[in-house]
This record gives sequence, structure tokens and C-alpha cells, in this order.
Amino acid sequence: MHPFSCMQCNKDFSPLWKINKDGDRVTCLQCVLSNQKKALKAEHTNRLKTAFVKALQQEQEIEQKIQKQSSSNSGSADSLEAAVAAAASQLQQQQQHLKLIQQDQIRQHQQYMQQLQQQQHRSFTSNFRTNAQQQLRHALNVPFGFNPVSGVLNKMQKSKSGKPGKSGGASFRKDS
Repeated sequence: MHPFSCMQCNKDFSPLWKINKDGDRVTCLQCVLSNQKKALKAEHTNRLKTAFVKALQQEQEIEQKIQKQSSSNSGSADSLEAAVAAAASQLQQQQQHLKLIQQDQIRQHQQYMQQLQQQQHRSFTSNFRTNAQQQLRHALNVPFGFNPVSGVLNKMQKSKSGKPGKSGGASFRKDS
């Protein structure tokens, strides 16, 4: 089997590799995470753009209403001031609403990124521990079922050796 090399950054070492469905492209863990972050950022940016465009359209509609009212009521300065004040108030409310939406999206994005990082960390550490233990056992030629704490084999391997019940350690007897 040939060693992997990332198609994006050309690294030849990664704890995890992602192979596409066709099997012709290999990507390292760091590039996969970077691509996911870029996709989330693009999605977040698009949501903010649509919210901003909507607020801008509403602002333009309000300005058009004000212009219509001012042209029909050009003689009354009080009604014009009231319309401007109402439009300014409505615009301020919309801006506050947009700000709340943006803060909520940022919070959701941060929570998602934390969950993703925690999940990847758990996956990496469990894979790393399992692989490291297997490599260490293989390198030391330790038999399966060997308990490093007590220094003995499990019951199945003891029975194969013909010495059931003997642990090889010191035995303690109660004197009566």
C-alpha cells in the first residue's frame, strides 16, 4: 500500500485521512477541518447578506412611504415630522432585530464549532489510544489477554498452560 499524500497541502502525515468516493483523492484531517470551517463561514455570510438585504429593502420602502406622504402633505410640517419619527423608530427596531438575529447565528455557529471540535478530539484520542496500544503490544510481543498490572495472563490462557488457579505470585495463608 502506498503512503497517503494530501491533495490540497501535500502533507504525508495525518492522524486521519479522508478518501473520496472514487478513491482517487485523499485529504488530511487538517484540510478536512479547514474545508468544513470555510463552508460554515460561507453559509453564515450568506445568511447575514440575506438578512441585510431584507432590512435594506424595508428601509427603502419606508423612505418611499415618507416621500409619498410628504408630497401629498407638503403643507403640513407636523405630519412630516411625525412620519419621519415613525420611520426612524421602525428602522431602529428593525436594526435591533437584525442585531439579535446576527448574535443568535454567531452563538449557534460557535456552539456547533465547539461540538465539532469535541467530537473530533474524542474520535482522535480514541483512535490514537487504540492504535498506540496495538502498536506497543505488537512491538513488545505481548500476548493478548496479558494484564500489565498483575503480570499474569487471563483465565483462558492459564487453563491452556495447565495451571488453573495458580497466579504465580505470593500466596497468603490465614494461620489458625
